[in-house]
Amino acid sequence: GTLALCGIFPFAGFWSKDEVLAVSHHATILYWIGVVVAFMTAFYMGRCFLTVFYGKYRGHGHPHESPAVMWVPLAVLAVFAIFGGFFGAPANMNPFGDHGLQHYLIVGTAGEHGVPHWPTDHGHVEGALHMDVAAIGTLFALAGIALSVLFYGTKTFSAEKAKAKLKPIHTLLIKKYYIDEFYLFLVRKVQQGIAVVANFIEQYIIIGIIVNGIAGGTKDAGHRLRSMQTGRVHNYVTVVLAGITLLLFFFVVWS
Repeated sequence: GTLALCGIFPFAGFWSKDEVLAVSHHATILYWIGVVVAFMTAFYMGRCFLTVFYGKYRGHGHPHESPAVMWVPLAVLAVFAIFGGFFGAPANMNPFGDHGLQHYLIVGTAGEHGVPHWPTDHGHVEGALHMDVAAIGTLFALAGIALSVLFYGTKTFSAEKAKAKLKPIHTLLIKKYYIDEFYLFLVRKVQQGIAVVANFIEQYIIIGIIVNGIAGGTKDAGHRLRSMQTGRVHNYVTVVLAGITLLLFFFVVWS
């Protein structure tokens, strides 16, 4: 399983890694990112294997074999990790010939014996193993495994000393590129700041001024108008006479 995840020939992971690197081979930056990732994957898988199976025991119980319900699925997965990759291997390396996985998935111009293949714009032939890409990817994977052995197997290099020398990078990785901190900043500062402003607008502008202000003004105007409705005829006559007097006064002044 470790060798498959490291992408070592002929395990299943090798074929999928080769396809990814081959497809991105024309894009230099993407290709070398893939190669570096292959190196890093092999390194941390080597570290994982050496630490778990050959490192110091740090558990609390007594190690024992898992029940069949756990190890049987792992055994089946291990078999496919060893041999399963050949079913999807390129045509020129596929022991299943025309019945390989690519025969059912690749759609293109049928070549010799009906196997789909066609030249690409980058000089490769689809469905074929690219030896240069496979060799470089394998070398980087082996280098990653070798480095993990030097750090965690033979202890030739000290992981603690390397961590001390690369402290800024180690801190960056331990902090997971500060993505969690940035997320919390967005939640606690930005989101909460927007929430405070929105709450102020809602409470004091929308509810306070617009809703309650209009309602309060209407209610107050109603109270004032209601006080004029006394139900007494002489009060109404007095108001009418006062209004007529004011109108006459304005007409006289205007003229």
